[in-house]
Amino acid sequence: MKFPSLEFVQALQERMNGDAAFHTASRWSDVKVLLCFGDQRYWLKLYGGKIIDAMDYFPMANPLGWDYMISAPLEIWRALRDGSRALGHLLDTGDIMVDGDLLQANRLYESTHLPITTCAAAASRSCASTWAGPARCSGITSCRSWRRRASK
Repeated sequence: MKFPSLEFVQALQERMNGDAAFHTASRWSDVKVLLCFGDQRYWLKLYGGKIIDAMDYFPMANPLGWDYMISAPLEIWRALRDGSRALGHLLDTGDIMVDGDLLQANRLYESTHLPITTCAAAASRSCASTWAGPARCSGITSCRSWRRRASK
């Protein structure tokens, strides 16, 4: 499966919707998230513990807009998936940027975090069907410190 692609994002949607931790973390969500892999942008609708919609994002063609964005250049996503850079470090330095309604993004911190780690795990596999599930953050201390700083 090509990364990035709509097919990849739809596989991410399927994986997240089958993940109990994601369901618990996003159970009370009602947000629109823009997920950006370099110049490729995808619109996700999170509602009631699920990603209920995923599509290519075209700014003038999507009247609903987005609440917050998770964005990084492709080189950063590659560094995350090959393990050369830790997720906590990428978030701490702003290499993976979360922007927009940060109140929503921070309120839904775990449901924001899980798709990022899942993207990294899925992108490193050659086929989504062999992928067992989402990776967990190995640098949780760093991730939590990002959360505290971002919420100030």
